Amino acid sequence: MQIFKKALCIFSSALILTSSLLSFNSYSKIKVDAATILKGDIDNNGKLNAVDLVYFIRFLLNNPIPDTDTSTSLDFNDDNNIDIIDLIIMKQTILYSQNEETTDLKVQEHSSTYGKSAINTANSNAKAIYNAAQLVLFDYEMNDEYITGTFVFDGSSTNDSLIQEINNSITITANSKYCISIKNNQITSVVYCGTNDLYSGAYPNTIPSNLSCTFNPGLLPYASDESFDWNTLK
Repeated sequence: MQIFKKALCIFSSALILTSSLLSFNSYSKIKVDAATILKGDIDNNGKLNAVDLVYFIRFLLNNPIPDTDTSTSLDFNDDNNIDIIDLIIMKQTILYSQNEETTDLKVQEHSSTYGKSAINTANSNAKAIYNAAQLVLFDYEMNDEYITGTFVFDGSSTNDSLIQEINNSITITANSKYCISIKNNQITSVVYCGTNDLYSGAYPNTIPSNLSCTFNPGLLPYASDESFDWNTLK
């Protein structure tokens, strides 16, 4: 009976983990080192992906997995225990890697007056979210809580404490969406769009009003570099 309950618990957690590519739950404040990006390569193919995630679940269920030094490669938070928290961190690490490798970015020049206004508004909203998130993280730090490593948070998430606190502090247009990149308890960039996915805004590297960018978390790395020229993505 105990084995059955353990299996049920792990499978339930796995379903929650894979239900949304950018959702993040109450474990948002787990301390994670960015160097963990190479951990978890259970099948030893030089890549960290969903296959390794499946193997990790098998390991937690005491099922066979490829030979690997589990004591170091699966202990993501270095607490000398391999458990469901390490699985959560592994999942978020995979998501970050996927977002960094995103290449399907649709950026094109336009002359729409509405579009230019929408992009300027989206840039302003991205800045407001950026500032609000910084204040929330400052409160975390005052309580000795940190987000280390690099993560992407989905602004539409309803079960993430960080996103809820941000949304409670600012007014967000209904049906709009945003994503945030955080590194070592600091906001590095925000990408936002209103009801039209074609007109995204960003901060701190704002998107020119004459460039239409489809909303995509893959824009986050470019939004963090103020020297980057958005025109190179056309």
